[in-house]
Amino acid sequence: MEIFTPSSNILKSNLYREVIESIESIGMNLTFFMKDNQPESALTRYLANKEVQIIFKSSEIHYEALYYHELLHVKLKLLGFPQIRRFNKVKIPLWLKESINSLSNTLDHTYIFEEMRKIGVNQSELNQAFLNDVLLTVELENVADLCHAVNFLELNLRNEQAFNELRDQLSQKQYIGYRLFKEMEKLVVDVSTPEKMRGAYASLFKLIDSFLYDQFGNKQYLDLIYAVNPGYPNDFLYKNSRELLYTKEVSDFGSYVFVLDRIHHQNCFLLSDSNGNSVSKEIINDFLQERTLAEVVEYFEHN
Repeated sequence: MEIFTPSSNILKSNLYREVIESIESIGMNLTFFMKDNQPESALTRYLANKEVQIIFKSSEIHYEALYYHELLHVKLKLLGFPQIRRFNKVKIPLWLKESINSLSNTLDHTYIFEEMRKIGVNQSELNQAFLNDVLLTVELENVADLCHAVNFLELNLRNEQAFNELRDQLSQKQYIGYRLFKEMEKLVVDVSTPEKMRGAYASLFKLIDSFLYDQFGNKQYLDLIYAVNPGYPNDFLYKNSRELLYTKEVSDFGSYVFVLDRIHHQNCFLLSDSNGNSVSKEIINDFLQERTLAEVVEYFEHN
């Protein structure tokens, strides 16, 4: 990877200045990189040393809309919208992992595309490329129904007019995936606050878990193996965390203990000792009992 500096148009933009000021105010740094063999046009990584990296495919560093897109991903995180992490002690199929990653990206896009419209930034080339990919994918026989559903959700968000024109075609080609999309669509109507977005994650995971159980007869436990930042309002932050969070053990995961919230019953944090081993339920309960929610959130943001 090679560090580079964006164009003066980006550096002078209000969005760039806003993001940089917010990042620096909390002691973080933002660096732009280019990379030759990257499959994605651009992606953003958050490292443990308070470093934010926006990495571009070398051939696409000229495309200004990508900068706004990735900067809005960073802004969304700074605003406290939930991020997800996977419990990697549990192996799941690659297609499921990629579908959940894509779904997470789509939830972010509910905010990002609206903000891009407000500031007059258009990413029509990327949207057309995505549309072409969806039309190719619906013709394939070995693609999971969930993958189609997530693609339809993203396409509807990127270009609602084009999606509406294709509804009949898509529903005929991939009826089950389209039907799942319709159920998912109802759950993301309003994700305008961190609390609402977290609720959408929890509801989507329950829906997908139920759908996959009906298809394959296996429970995936998405409410446990995906941790979503707790989405409580600010006035809850100084309550004792045991009032808002609880611990849960599931025999399928041996001695691992999960911390769930009492509103959505969705995993909040992934817990292990320095060697990656499980921590006892008693130790975790004591930890929660001694701290406010704000202190618990702060701890896991830096560990």
